[in-house]
Amino acid sequence: MAVLFDSHELPTRHADEALTALFSQGGLPIRVSHARPGVAGRTTIEHWSFADQNLFVARANSLRLARGRAEVKACAPEGIRLGYQLTGSYRLVVGEHHEAHSAGQLNITDLTQPCGFTQYGPGAAVASLEISWDHLGLSAERVRRAVSALTRSPVYPLMQAHMARLCADATALGRPDIEPHIGQATLHLAQALIASAEDIEPHARAILNEALDARIVETSCCTSSNHPSPRADRHSSPHLAAAPLPPVVTQPAGNSRMDHRRAASESGGSTDRRPSAA
Repeated sequence: MAVLFDSHELPTRHADEALTALFSQGGLPIRVSHARPGVAGRTTIEHWSFADQNLFVARANSLRLARGRAEVKACAPEGIRLGYQLTGSYRLVVGEHHEAHSAGQLNITDLTQPCGFTQYGPGAAVASLEISWDHLGLSAERVRRAVSALTRSPVYPLMQAHMARLCADATALGRPDIEPHIGQATLHLAQALIASAEDIEPHARAILNEALDARIVETSCCTSSNHPSPRADRHSSPHLAAAPLPPVVTQPAGNSRMDHRRAASESGGSTDRRPSAA
C-alpha cells in the first residue's frame, strides 16, 4: 500500500490545488474541490496495485472529483472506474446518468465521458478500481448501457461481497502466490457484472460462468494458505474499512439467480455474510 496524498494540516483550498496537480501529473486530469470546505477535514488517497489492476481509496468529507469537457479533451483513457462506497454516501453524474446512494453500493464511471463524483459524511471513503477497456474486453456501448442498470445483474451481490472483502483486508494483494488469482477473479467479476446487467444471453452467461470459477479459485487460494481468508470481522486493516453490505437488491424471479447464489455460497463468498464495519 502506498499513500499517494495526505493533506495533513493544509488548508482545504491548498489541499485541493495540490491534489488536482497530482492527478494531472499522473496523466488523468481531475478537478478536486470540496462541497463543504468547512467540514472537509483530512484528505488522503491510498493505492494498491495487483495483477493488472489499480485500487484506490479516497477519504474526505464532501470530497468532489470532476472531469469536465476540458479534462476529458486533455486525456480520456479508454477504461472504467468501478466504485464501491465504503462509508458515507455519494452522488455521481456520468454523462446523462445521475445517481445517489449510501455505503455498500457499486457504480461505474466511463472515463471517456464528463463525470462528477461527490461523497459526504464524517470519515467518508470510496474505493475505486480502474480497469482498461482492453482488459475488460467489452464494448464502450455495453459499458455505457450498464452504468444505469448494474443492480439488474445477478452478479451484483457477488461483486459487492468481493469488494467488501478486498477493502476489509488488502494483505493478500501483496502476496505473489495469491495476487494473480485475486486479480483474475476481480476482472472476471467486473466483466460479468457489466455483461449481465442487461438480459442474460450466451456471451454474458459464459462470462458469468468464468467469473464464478475465478471467484472459487480466489477463495480457495485464500483459505488453503497458512493465513486465514481475509474477512472483515477477523482481520480488519487499519488502512481500509468496508461498510456492512446493504440488503441484496431484489431481482426478478428465476432459477439462474438461485444457481448464482448457491455457487457463491459454496465458494465462501455468500452474499448473506455481512462484514463488520471497522
